[in-house]
Amino acid sequence: LINFSISENNEENFLTIFFNNCQNIIPLSATGFYPSLINSSQEALQQLALNTAFGHEMEQQLLTAFILSRHLAKIPNDENLNNSAPDNDEPHSLWIRKTYEYKKKQKVELKKHTDIFITNQFKKLRHSLSLDYYLECVTICAENRSVKNFIKNKCSTQIGLPAELSLSIALAWIQAAQWSVEWYVAPDSIADANRFLMSLMNHLLKKKFQDHEFDDESLNSRCIEVIVNELSLITQPLNSFCNNPVAWLRKFEHRSNLRPVDVEGLATPLQIEFGLHITTCQAISNAWSTTINLARQSMRWKTSAELDKLLASALAPLIEQCMSDDFAQRIVPDEYLQNLSIWVARVKNQTLHADTAPTSRKRPAAGEPNDAPPRKEARL
Repeated sequence: LINFSISENNEENFLTIFFNNCQNIIPLSATGFYPSLINSSQEALQQLALNTAFGHEMEQQLLTAFILSRHLAKIPNDENLNNSAPDNDEPHSLWIRKTYEYKKKQKVELKKHTDIFITNQFKKLRHSLSLDYYLECVTICAENRSVKNFIKNKCSTQIGLPAELSLSIALAWIQAAQWSVEWYVAPDSIADANRFLMSLMNHLLKKKFQDHEFDDESLNSRCIEVIVNELSLITQPLNSFCNNPVAWLRKFEHRSNLRPVDVEGLATPLQIEFGLHITTCQAISNAWSTTINLARQSMRWKTSAELDKLLASALAPLIEQCMSDDFAQRIVPDEYLQNLSIWVARVKNQTLHADTAPTSRKRPAAGEPNDAPPRKEARL
């Protein structure tokens, strides 16, 4: 019986040997592995080898570990062999019992260390979505090399991601970086430029994988699930904005006193917060300015709650148009747009109910009805 060592070299060597010998597991069996534990994994690897062009060795190792872990989890423990005739000392009974014990031990060890290997690689995958990872790649990459290809190759050789997935991460980083330069975002502030870059990259990856259907049997699907879950942990101002634009804008602008909006002055910080093109942010700023002006001229509110309702009813018909331009459609995830549509529909429904509510029976402040009794004269 071969026991797995915690040494990464032993794990990687085993995974590489198993992948390269998936057509013939006799060499592994000769070194002490039970064929029945890895037989179903062998069949799965053989099937994939017929339809897939495998890339770097780390891709092979991660795929092998993933398939092994999945199939080992499905192998039932044969409790009957473990409990049968414990006091029987006949050679064949003792052999069967010992075989079962060692086989079970080997299954546990294989599952444990393949899971450790997968967990470590997924940690690296989550790190590839961080700003530190991108800056590290830009720093290390030679000037005459493509940063996109550098990131793609690094995701394949160090993490073991499938080639298509490595390319998606590289493209998201490069597209976000190119747009931040082309759109001249925060040229005087590295911190603001990085905030914009991270927001935009997050949106692009979410947009890329928003329609993906997850499959636990696929390594590619499991990696995408890890990416989507990691991105969901990052608080995005654009998501909060789409859930309730009025609440977000009033908090962001501190305009409880309804001061006139500086359209250009508001559009720039909106771009940094949202990771959108400046034209989209200018449209949002214009819509908010129109809404504020309407509220300043209106006398239909007395409390903060009434002001919020007035602002919402005025902003709702304008805000969806702001998200209809080409840049917004290419960047904003459908989940955010759906949340915005829900908010608009809720505001319109509340406004409709308010308009159809019964009017008050009190006399109008402007004057008395024609049939009203004469008013009493006030005493001196």
